[in-house]
Amino acid sequence: MSVLSRLLGDMLFRSRKVPSPPQDNGPGALAKAAGHLGSGRTDQALALCTQVVERDSTNPQALHMKGAIMAQRGEYQPAEESLRLALALDPHRTDAWVDLGRVLRLRDSWDEALACYARALEIDSRHVLAAYGQCQVLAHSGRASEAIDALQARVVLDYDPLLLRALVALLVKERQFETARQLCEQALVRNPDHPEAQSGLGY
Repeated sequence: MSVLSRLLGDMLFRSRKVPSPPQDNGPGALAKAAGHLGSGRTDQALALCTQVVERDSTNPQALHMKGAIMAQRGEYQPAEESLRLALALDPHRTDAWVDLGRVLRLRDSWDEALACYARALEIDSRHVLAAYGQCQVLAHSGRASEAIDALQARVVLDYDPLLLRALVALLVKERQFETARQLCEQALVRNPDHPEAQSGLGY
């Protein structure tokens, strides 16, 4: 379930009736739910997660997946509750901290969101989505210089495309054009085919 946030992407909820899921429980049901997510069938995935939680309210994986799916549907309050329950049971679920941070950010709870991303980075300092979320919150809060410093420390580790794009955009916004150019050139030295570095340099 470590790639849940990336599997979900920006899929939109489409209202429709779905068949009742089979009465399965535990890892088998969650594996099926992950399969549904990968195919965009969020209704079925949510039904299976809910089924598991109803039978075992102490399953952090099911609570996490359920919360993340509900967040994608715009049901932020129950999503937050489910994610907090998951983290109470397993506080080392890095992706759950990231997903909770995203929910709190969407609910304009910026300080709490920042704390969630910070907690995720304490567990895994190289977590891309946690670093990206942290950057978004800092930039939105008028702390662009902090966002730039945090991203620069992270980007030079591997020049991740998502983080490089975010950093270049921030540098350009702050009119630090030379720094942005040097960053893209450094990325291209490591990987001449780096798409974000190529587009960033042109930008």
